[in-house]
Amino acid sequence: MKLIKKILCALIVCALVTPYTVFAEENMAYEASTTLSLFSDDTPDIQPTVEEAAFMEFLASEFAKRHTEITVPDEYNIDSSRFGEIYHYYMGNFLQNEHPELFYAGGGIRYNIGTIRTIEVSYTMTDDEIIEAEAAISAELKKIKGLISDKMTDVEKVLLVHDYIAANYEYDTDLFTNPGSESRRLDTMVMRKKGVCQGYANLFKYVMDNIGIECVNVPSNECTHVWNKVKLDDEWYNIDITSDDPLMDLASSISHKYFLVNDNEIKQLDTHLHTAWNAYKWDNKTPVEVSESEIFSQSVVHKIPGQMVYKDGKWYGFTNLVSDEDTVYNVLSTIDVTKNTITPASPTFSDSAYTKSSDFRWYVHGSDSSYWSANSGIVLYNGNIYFNSPDKVYKYNTEENCVNAVYDFAEENPDKKDISNTYLYGIRVRDDALHIEYTTQPYTTQNEHGEMVSAKMDAIIQILPEVLPCSSTQSFNEETGEVTVSLSIPDTIESPKVLIAEFDDNGMLIGFAERNENELSVTFTPDADCKTIKTFIWNSINYSPLSYVTPLTIPNSSDSENGSNTDNAENTNNTEENSQE
Repeated sequence: MKLIKKILCALIVCALVTPYTVFAEENMAYEASTTLSLFSDDTPDIQPTVEEAAFMEFLASEFAKRHTEITVPDEYNIDSSRFGEIYHYYMGNFLQNEHPELFYAGGGIRYNIGTIRTIEVSYTMTDDEIIEAEAAISAELKKIKGLISDKMTDVEKVLLVHDYIAANYEYDTDLFTNPGSESRRLDTMVMRKKGVCQGYANLFKYVMDNIGIECVNVPSNECTHVWNKVKLDDEWYNIDITSDDPLMDLASSISHKYFLVNDNEIKQLDTHLHTAWNAYKWDNKTPVEVSESEIFSQSVVHKIPGQMVYKDGKWYGFTNLVSDEDTVYNVLSTIDVTKNTITPASPTFSDSAYTKSSDFRWYVHGSDSSYWSANSGIVLYNGNIYFNSPDKVYKYNTEENCVNAVYDFAEENPDKKDISNTYLYGIRVRDDALHIEYTTQPYTTQNEHGEMVSAKMDAIIQILPEVLPCSSTQSFNEETGEVTVSLSIPDTIESPKVLIAEFDDNGMLIGFAERNENELSVTFTPDADCKTIKTFIWNSINYSPLSYVTPLTIPNSSDSENGSNTDNAENTNNTEENSQE
């Protein structure tokens, strides 16, 4: 599996290019257009001077402001006769490895002949596209930073970001058949939640840059691969999230093999992706950072399969404990990253089927005897720790050190029930909801005919918040003062009960909007004292809820006059923040 991933990474990244078109004046002796490759085999005889390197940083700062017309300060004396060649050979690698946040750079560029004083630039994306992408990147950064505790050491911060990216992103195998995709850019990596090695490296560097930890990209022309180095206590360490993320995106199979290793160690870990890397940085003259420290060579983190989570000052994960006599698999443990220790948590299970996680067995599909040596997945969701067994999901109370089952796969999915029911191979948080990973073929293996059968994901199933079958959308028209409620109720639901309730400023119920029994859209004028509208849908037989309830606030007349609300402002009732477990 790892070999396939390495070959894909080598083939895919090698094929990707970033376009940088140079438009010259009629009497300039440069070609009308050039293409910059991420890994250019052409090494020019010239190298950028210190001033030219500083000028590239100046251009990057102008690109960040999205200036299309750039006036060059007098402090730069860059001659156009060199600039075309320097820009062609070096700007692509400079932006990719030093400024991944400038993902939209790479359009056309025009400049005057002689000492450059004016530059015209175009970008590969519109302003609206850039704003949308930057908003997504900003939201992702905010989410990651929200998981970081002030009590964490820098090593723990690096660990959290490593595991977050590995658990929430996947390697883009689509590029093998779609090489035109831009899955190495920061924006597409974040927005699609998938990418190749450059995408992983760019995202990790971007986060590190924004939490104050020094980080660089490590490109290897020879191996056609990219990873990172981080600086901790004045020492550099390699970290390769691409190699630690399984090719079939199985959260419980995340590795920490490439976490904070030195140069000799990363070379010994495999014979393909890390045998060599570029000796110099983007300018082809500045030596790359060297990693020789052995401080983390014996880190217990390397022994943890699957994601680790941080809660109340402690790290939790599943590990295989090796002793002189035996190996105990899948032990729920606390990990002290600073003291480099692992301690079994040994929680009390309320479910009588198991007494400890090391008893879990992931049986091969259709068998009740042979099983995989798999591990439980673990996540932090809404401030609580959840993990999966082969057939259940448990919530872990760390204060009382006890575990309660919150989801039973066989009970919830009788159509998938067979001889073993042991097909939950991971758990993840996606789109602010908790999902389990269901597969009957978790690993690539050989069948009875000697044929290789690839690993596959059968389904990713949302379990929290519970997916309710109905929904409603509420909107207020400021011009008419009317509220419109649109209902979504499947035909299979018999006799649903719907109430559209009106509440005053104090939250007191003051009445219900009228609705004919079969109407799926209701428009009405709320009571003059009405401040909030809530739509309830439930089963009239057993009174179970069929939708979530999200209030619609009716603006005051003064609010409307000040323009603080927009016409037809909508409110949909299936948002996560109002969901209940």
